[in-house]
Formats: sequence, C-alpha cells, structure tokens
Amino acid sequence: MTRRTVLIAARAHAAISGELEALRHRVAKSFPLQRYVPRTARLASATRKVLR
Repeated sequence: MTRRTVLIAARAHAAISGELEALRHRVAKSFPLQRYVPRTARLASATRKVLR
C-alpha cells in the first residue's frame, strides 16, 4: 500500500483529518529524509573502487 493510500484510508476512517498536502507534510516532518540509491548504482560504485 502506498503512503498516499494509507493517508486516504486513515482519513476515511476518521483516524486523521486534513487535506492530503497537510497530511504529506506531517509524514515528511515525522521521518528523516533518506536517499535511495538503486542497487545497480551501488554495485557499479563498488566495482569501480575495486578496480582502482
């Protein structure tokens, strides 16, 4: 289930209230930002280090 779907479902069950943008902001403030690096990019980076 995507974050948006979870937010909409929670709002539909009156567990939370607010517009979607405000709910997204609440979620963004609640968790630290993490950078996603695809596995293929990590493998390519590791391979370059080994070959040096």
